Amino acid sequence: MSERINHKVDDTLKGWKTPFNDKEASWKSINQKLDAQKSDSGRLVSMYSFLKVAAAVVLGLGLTWFMMPGTPDFQAATKAGEQTELTLPDGSTVILNAMSRLSYDADDFAADRELNLDGEAFFKVIKGSSFSVHSSQGDVTVLGTSFNVNSRNEFFHVTCETGKVKVDRGGANVVLTPGKEVRSAGKKLTGIIESSYKTSWMDGRFLFAERPTSEVFEELERQFGIEIDNKVEAAGLFTGEFERTDLESALEVVCNTMGLTYELDPVGMTVLVRTNN
Repeated sequence: MSERINHKVDDTLKGWKTPFNDKEASWKSINQKLDAQKSDSGRLVSMYSFLKVAAAVVLGLGLTWFMMPGTPDFQAATKAGEQTELTLPDGSTVILNAMSRLSYDADDFAADRELNLDGEAFFKVIKGSSFSVHSSQGDVTVLGTSFNVNSRNEFFHVTCETGKVKVDRGGANVVLTPGKEVRSAGKKLTGIIESSYKTSWMDGRFLFAERPTSEVFEELERQFGIEIDNKVEAAGLFTGEFERTDLESALEVVCNTMGLTYELDPVGMTVLVRTNN
């Protein structure tokens, strides 16, 4: 019977999309789908109650989170302008940056300590067995340490804060010690260098050292939930910082530094960037 319940719950969840941007619409969708399944001789009543409570927690926090009996995968995701701190089953902690997703097998985590990451996160790992973070751009393995991983699209960047960090990508691997970093250049890792990357993003400060302006604009989009229409093909490299406290101040810092101008539509939350003629 439990197997039948799990199949029915899986069918129910197929039509759900996350994150829940419209709480009222989300509740309506949740209730409609669960009511349709609940009618099967009452066998799903207890699961129905569980799912409604889980949905209430998700909607209240604004964080995409779902875990239930029979499906061991834990998933957490952040929206634009959102950060969250998670405590893993072994006591290790993760701070997830905006528009990032983390998942792991909750049932087997104590044995293998493996996670999947899409986006950026800072990890503080309790000493123990091997701890691995997998992403589309590469893998990171540690025993007990703290480190930062940023894996978005084809970009891959790992910084070691304490302990040692092993980074694998495209069949090659390097070991980082405190204060060292490595980035990807195409499909290959660059050489190990002194880290200029600061994890101050956890405090709302975003520092850049000779980074492409397009990369800085992408970070602005993630942190403020805006859409930037960049009419400048190549604006050079940006060195500086912005804070997540005020959108216009952040735009002024970046655009003034790079000799650009911008127009902000506060209603549609769109920004048009042009050269400063």
